[in-house]
Amino acid sequence: MNWLTPLDKRRDSLRKYIDEMLGDDFLKLPAKDFFPETRMRTDIRETDKEYILEAELPGFKKEEIKINIKENYLIISAEKKEEVEEKTEDFIRRERSYGSLRRSFYLENIREGEIKAKFDNGILTVVLPKSDEIKKEEKIIDIE
Repeated sequence: MNWLTPLDKRRDSLRKYIDEMLGDDFLKLPAKDFFPETRMRTDIRETDKEYILEAELPGFKKEEIKINIKENYLIISAEKKEEVEEKTEDFIRRERSYGSLRRSFYLENIREGEIKAKFDNGILTVVLPKSDEIKKEEKIIDIE
């Protein structure tokens, strides 16, 4: 009596389904591919005249990033919404994803009117010229 045959058939069917949906290499992917970094990695440098902030935002588009200043805080936020729908003979796949990141940095001596921001290849660079004045108004910064 071969009692494992129905189980083997189910296992093979499941494996085929997973391969069709996710590809043959699905189980070989590292865990980081399933749980991406949820922090915005940021480097800040200081010169005599300015602060230079570089934030990693891979996978985001310029339009999905917002920078503003409020009450001496520089606030960087990025938000992504995606929806994928795929249909074949045997199945329908519909996936939705949402992700957002936000960081804030306390500032005191910045010339807000001269702040420049640039986004290139997943790296947001914000140049913050130094000043002796302290201001507490909100300002939105355009990204080039």
